Amino acid sequence: VTDAEVHGKTLSPHLGFYPIQIEALQALWKAVHLACGIPLDTPTGSAKNAYTAQVSSGKFKGFVSHYHITKRKIDCGGLDIEKLLEDLK
Repeated sequence: VTDAEVHGKTLSPHLGFYPIQIEALQALWKAVHLACGIPLDTPTGSAKNAYTAQVSSGKFKGFVSHYHITKRKIDCGGLDIEKLLEDLK
């Protein structure tokens, strides 16, 4: 992956994620959703500006990545959480 951005900065090129990793992640999200009722949602908008008021306020309910929690984190940059969760709905 050569075009991933987080917090407005382009990340160094990286391998991305293997299909089996994506399948496992989606299976985990689905299991957590069914067992705990956590909505299959993530903060809206791209990773470019991922740290959002909706998460920092503590009122967001759904799945987040590290970069949603703090501007000091970039992982899992390049992972399209919005699309992957939408595929589960």
